[in-house]
Amino acid sequence: MQDGPDLDLWQFRLSDRGIGRAVAGLSLEVGPGLPLTELRDRDGRNVGVLLGHPIDLLGRRCVTQEWQVPISSDDPDGFVSMLFQRLAGRFLLILDLPGARRLYPDAAAQIPCVYETGKKLAGSTAHALLAEAQYEARLDKALYSRLGIEGSGWFPAGLTAHRGLNRLLPNHMLDLDTWAVSRHWLPDDTSTRANAAILVLIEVVQSQMAALESAERRIAQALTAGRETRMLLGMAGEGREDRLYVTIKGSDQYSVDGAMAAQIASEQRLNHRVLPRVRAGAQARAAYLRRAGHCVADANSWYFPSVEPIAKTHVFVGGAGGEIGRGFFWKPGDGADTPLDAERLIARFGLPPVPELLTRVEAWLVGLAGRPTTEILDLAYLEQRVGPWGSAQFCADPTLLRLAPLLNRRAIDAMLALPEEWKKSEGMARAVLAATWPEIEAYPYNTMGPIRDLWVRCQRVIREPGLVLRKIRRAS
Repeated sequence: MQDGPDLDLWQFRLSDRGIGRAVAGLSLEVGPGLPLTELRDRDGRNVGVLLGHPIDLLGRRCVTQEWQVPISSDDPDGFVSMLFQRLAGRFLLILDLPGARRLYPDAAAQIPCVYETGKKLAGSTAHALLAEAQYEARLDKALYSRLGIEGSGWFPAGLTAHRGLNRLLPNHMLDLDTWAVSRHWLPDDTSTRANAAILVLIEVVQSQMAALESAERRIAQALTAGRETRMLLGMAGEGREDRLYVTIKGSDQYSVDGAMAAQIASEQRLNHRVLPRVRAGAQARAAYLRRAGHCVADANSWYFPSVEPIAKTHVFVGGAGGEIGRGFFWKPGDGADTPLDAERLIARFGLPPVPELLTRVEAWLVGLAGRPTTEILDLAYLEQRVGPWGSAQFCADPTLLRLAPLLNRRAIDAMLALPEEWKKSEGMARAVLAATWPEIEAYPYNTMGPIRDLWVRCQRVIREPGLVLRKIRRAS
């Protein structure tokens, strides 16, 4: 198809075919339900567009339709850097300045972008870029199988399920003149005092909550037995008692969340709603996989219909990204000088070292030469896990808007700056709750007691044996 497939909900396409609105010398087409904001600089010049759902942290408001940011664009790199410090939410920036026509995903690539350099083509997923025949012909079924996508695998390091399509990773930008990709951000100062970092996290989350309180949809905040949702509960700030707190409840491993959430909600008098875990039918799951470009097929692809009761009325706020503050890929003995190469890092992902992945992870590590191993592991979680796995699912279920208040430049900077001992001992969660709501720190995390927990784990292994292999690889 000359003009590409029709755009599905929440998808976008950028090409040189001249059939959409002009931006950065290309043609931009936007599918239903994906907001577009005209971006102007301090002097009122149009400097590009924002796609998605950006939040102005300083103004404490959701950015829509048109936004004039009080920043000069004379220095494009400086403009982008300051913009990222000011923005949260899910967004993608298409910068349109002389000599700087570029595409930037947000700090966690939460509006996904895949691209094909030779054809000067970029878009949200393969579903937005490839017609039916191309989609099927270019689907790399062998790689899909080797990475265990039907289990809990994913495509890191810029790989996708389709030959010739690459994923734009967090902290990287696509030059729309040369179609070359380069890194545009690395942490340059990790000396922030721990307590100051905690105050930044609280401020950033509360700014976003205040913005969402004034938006059209109500807030539905995740409530589970985990640390990230507990932290958000503490940081929620004013209006906490008026929000809806949601738990998706099922049998087996999900019952831990249901039991603890119910206890917290009852004792703290929260407005709590339990959503039964609903399994998708074959046709609905196939649409989910296709909308995401077949890049992820884990439990979310089976149970996404569970959130349907709140999809039209609420925005779902969760704790994704908080693992950056507790060393998700770390081992107990890790330090700044711990040896790390591509094969060792892939093992921590729990994925097999297939040649395509080894080559790309090696190239990614070259760009981080000289950085502390612990920092590389944190960046790996953000760039190789959050972006290609969590963010890649944005278009898969285009019903409920999901936002993660911890996935923005300021919050990520703060989490990266936390001391090693905090990341190894859950210091971030304790400090946040000590400063916001000490009483809820007393509730246990992720447990219903040792005997019942063991039974839950055994049941999960029986249903998902692939998880055992992943854990073995990560531990090795």
